Formats: sequence, structure tokens, C-alpha cells
Amino acid sequence: MKQETENQIESAKAVETHGRKNIVWGTLLGYLGLALSVVSGLLYTPWIISQIGSSSYGLYILCNALISLFLLDFGLGMTINAFLAKYKAAGDTAKIQHFLGLVTKLYLIIDLVILIAFVTVYFLIDNIYVGLSQVERDSFKNVFLIAASFSIIAFPCSVIDGVISSYEEFVAIKIIDVSVKVLYIAFTALAISLGWGLIGLISVNSLTNLLGIIARFCIMHFKLKVRADFKSRPENCEIKTILFYSAWAAVVAISARLVFNVTPSILGIMSDSSNIATFGIVASLESYVYMFGAVMSGFFLPKISRINNSAKDNTERNAKINALALKVGRVQIFILLLVEVGFICCGKEFLELWLRNSDKGINLNDAYIGTLIIILYQLIFVPQLVYYTAMYANGYVKHLAVATLTKAVVNVSLSFLFSHFFGALGACIAIACGRVFELVIENYFYAKKLGANLPNFFLGVYPKNLIPALIALGIGLTLHFVLPVSAIYRFLIIGCSVVVIYLSLAPFCCFSKEEREKIVSSIKRKLHLTKTNNC
Repeated sequence: MKQETENQIESAKAVETHGRKNIVWGTLLGYLGLALSVVSGLLYTPWIISQIGSSSYGLYILCNALISLFLLDFGLGMTINAFLAKYKAAGDTAKIQHFLGLVTKLYLIIDLVILIAFVTVYFLIDNIYVGLSQVERDSFKNVFLIAASFSIIAFPCSVIDGVISSYEEFVAIKIIDVSVKVLYIAFTALAISLGWGLIGLISVNSLTNLLGIIARFCIMHFKLKVRADFKSRPENCEIKTILFYSAWAAVVAISARLVFNVTPSILGIMSDSSNIATFGIVASLESYVYMFGAVMSGFFLPKISRINNSAKDNTERNAKINALALKVGRVQIFILLLVEVGFICCGKEFLELWLRNSDKGINLNDAYIGTLIIILYQLIFVPQLVYYTAMYANGYVKHLAVATLTKAVVNVSLSFLFSHFFGALGACIAIACGRVFELVIENYFYAKKLGANLPNFFLGVYPKNLIPALIALGIGLTLHFVLPVSAIYRFLIIGCSVVVIYLSLAPFCCFSKEEREKIVSSIKRKLHLTKTNNC
């Protein structure tokens, strides 16, 4: 019995170590992939717009948004992640295989429904997008046909990501992501250079993502050796549990999609293609800001599942989740503040340089103000992602659904009104209003259901980090208004000044003496190990 207990402890330590290493390296690879996304976006987006025009780029954004709107798994994605992480934490391989067989069948059924929806939308495009010209609608039909065909093939493979994540193979996921981005950049350059235009752009996007799916399947099948059990029959109680969880997760997913994915369609109805293109720029920048802070966000569901599995009671569980949320939140706000302060100070110069050779249809001032309005939300939402993930892991999906549904109702209602009068900027204002409601409701449930110590969280995450951020912001804005130089020099001077000031002050303001010594010691130890291995 003693030997068995010791083996269980050693096994738990090994799993924890494996998870920690994968989180660290997965985070580093995540930032590498993010850097590639940002660089390709900075270099390619203006070039693509200049080559195909803002109208075609707006159609590209509209097509991706419309496809994403229908690629709804009715909450099965988060259900898969939560249940697989739970079964993996308990070491129940049989349940994993049985569960995979069940959800794969459900995915195939949903895939058939999506196919019918795509066919219906295709024949109604002329009646839906009356704000587009006839030529634009004809072009949109062609790219929609290509993207929809790929999506029907790829959709059932969504289950693979849940498997790989539950086994904490984050390094493998990020390597595939980076490889797909590199291929996308290379083939996009080739397609545009050959004059394939919008058709080439959407085709490259589909093919490179298909290669990524194949690579993920190989990881699941050959490395993890996970197989789906299609033969066993599910019990009624099991189906009810999955459907109940998925139903509320579906509300969350649908509500989330009603923000960025439905907005281009609203603009297509209430405005024009130039406003869709402007909103596309805003959406791209907002996603970059989110990803900078949330690179680690998908890594903690397995860890939280282990906390739930090992905790003696809810008090111990809540204490561990609070500690994890505070630790992760401090890292995420540290990164986010640097990005957002930098954008506030030199965002106008950045957009001017980024899109200087682009079609004149994009309103740069609206893009800057709109981006600024909606990224402020990330300063609260992203640092709290551990709490958000813990709500899923503990089955409180219904409560998240209330928050996201409220956001969606406010957003869509105001978008039709504001987009009519203010175009893309009005859509951004509507999104910001909806998100305020979401944050208030989510924080209420974090405290009520998870025992989140929110005063301690906000005091532990924000005050110390705000000091260097506010100093850098003040100096950056001063330089913005007083520097009598061209946009490129102003951007470089302000950007470098903000980064240097923030990073110089942050270690002393954000971290205690003990934390700084621990970080330095860890770096020295890793460098010593590297030198030893080289010798």
C-alpha cells in the first residue's frame, strides 16, 4: 500500500512537471507564432489591400466572418476540452475513448446541418447583402464556395484539438501553428504575385489550415495513440449530461460569435464595403492585443481539472484557483499594459505607416479610435482568464452563458443603430457597451461560484503594474504632441521610449525583491545547464 501511494505521488509529480514544461515552452512558441502573425499582418495586410483593393479585402473579411458564424459546434468544443481534461486527470483511458466516439458522431451530425445552411446562404447572398454591388456579390459567391467546402471537411476534425490539449501537448500544438503560419505567408506571397487575387488568398488559407489538421491527427493517432471507440453504446444519463453542458456552452459560443463575426454582416446591411474593411483592420488589431496577453490562456484547463480532482473540499479548491489566477493575471497584465500603452501613444502613426499604400477606402481615424475603444476591455477580461476557465472546468457554463448572452443582445441591438450613423466606429462603440455588461456579470459569478477573492485579485494585479504604465503613457503622449518630425520617426521614437521606460521601471514596481532574485536565479541556472550540455 505504501509503495502504491509513493508511485501515485511520483506519477502526479511527473504529470505536473510535464504540464509545467509544456506551458513554459508552449508559451514561448506561442509568442513566436504571434510574432509571425503580427509581422505577416503588418507586412501583408497593406500589401494585400494595395494589390486587390479595399473592396476585395472587405469581401475576404466578410467571407471569413460569415463562415465562422456557421461553424458552430453548439458548445461541443468546450465540452470536449472540459470532459477530456477531467477524464485525463482521473487517468480513465476507457472513458476518453468512449467519449471521443460519442462526440465525433455528434460532430458529423452538426456538419450535415452546416452543409445545408451553407447551401441556403449561398443562394440568398443577393438578397442578404444589398449594401454590396452586383460585381462584389458575384465575387463573394466564388470565395464563399471555396471557404465553405473546406470548412465542411475540417469541422469534424475539431475534436482533435481537445485531445491534444487535454494531454497538455502544447508544444506540439504551437509547433504546428507556427509551421502553418510560415506556409501561409509563403504561399500567400506566391498567390498574390501570380495575380490570383481574392480567389488565391482564400484558397491558400484553406489549404494551409488543412495541412495543420493532418499534422494534428498524426500527433493524436501516432504519438498519443488515442483512439475513438465507435462501437460502445452511450448511456442515456451520459448523453443528457453532455447535451446539458453543451447546450449552455453553445449559448456562450453563439453569443461570442455575435460580436466580431456578425458585425461585418451588419455593416454590409447598414453601411458599405469600405466600413467592413475598416472594421477588419480593427478586428485584426484587437485580436493581436488579445493574443499578446492570452497566449497561456488555453493551457490551464488540465491544471484546473487536477486541482478539482485533488482538492479535499471547495475551500481548498477555491484557494488554489485564486492563487493560480493571481499568478497568471500578473503576467498577463504586465504584457497587455505595454501593448496598450504603446498603441495609445503611437497608434495613429502606426496605422498611417502600416496602411500608407493601401486603398483610400479605409478610415484610419475611425480604425484608431475604434481599436482603442474595444481593447480597453482586455485589461480586465484577459487577466481573469483563469477564473473564466475554472467556470468551465467546474460546470458553471450556464452562468457564463448569461454574461455572454447579455453582451450579445446589447451589442447586436446597438450595432444596427450605431452602424447606420457612424459606420465601423459605431460598431466598435456597440461592442464596448456590450462588453461592460459582460464583465460585471462575470465578476459577480466568479465571486459567488468560485469564491474568487476579487479585491485581493485586483489589488495584487493592477496597482503595481499601473505605475510604470502611467509613467510611460505620460511621456509617450507628451512626445506624441511635441515632436515636430515625420510619422515614421515619431513612431520609432515614441515606441522605443515607451518600451524602454516601461521595461526599466516594471521589474522594480511590479515584482518584489524576492521575486526578482528568484527570476535571476532561474535564468542563471538555465544558462548554466545550457553551457554544461554544450560542453
